[in-house]
Amino acid sequence: MILTNDEEMIDKAYVLLHDEMLRYRRGKFKKWIWLGVGLIFAVLVGVPTQEFAPMVFNAFYDKSGLKKVTMKELHKNPPVYFKDIAVDDLLIPAFEFNQNEPRFYSKWFAEYDPGIYDVELWEAVLSSSSAPIYFDPNTRTNGYGVSAVLIDGGIICNNPS
Repeated sequence: MILTNDEEMIDKAYVLLHDEMLRYRRGKFKKWIWLGVGLIFAVLVGVPTQEFAPMVFNAFYDKSGLKKVTMKELHKNPPVYFKDIAVDDLLIPAFEFNQNEPRFYSKWFAEYDPGIYDVELWEAVLSSSSAPIYFDPNTRTNGYGVSAVLIDGGIICNNPS
């Protein structure tokens, strides 16, 4: 029997199709194996992670002592705001976590945008010293009624000079 070119091409196509089908089935089996391995790994890692996550995401120290000392030393009657301080070159950096922006507390910024930057001196110091992992963030409502979560200024500028 003599095969024509069309019959040879059809036979080659069937062979190629058969080979591709076998490769697809092997790949599908591998996907199921990797899915099973992934699920087992997720369970083995996920259970201890639930137990240790609070240790990672909570602060080591209570902020109340830091707040007490800061207020004792810097909270005066009447309150001292940044626009009222005598020196022009005092800069206290902090980082606003929700808006992902720096907060540079200074006399210039207090005059530029008093709703955000004109805070009491003790509150700026407390915000700037709320280092993540060690202390919980300082949460305050700014002059525009927006809640700000402030953390240590060293996150964005360790040396503000």
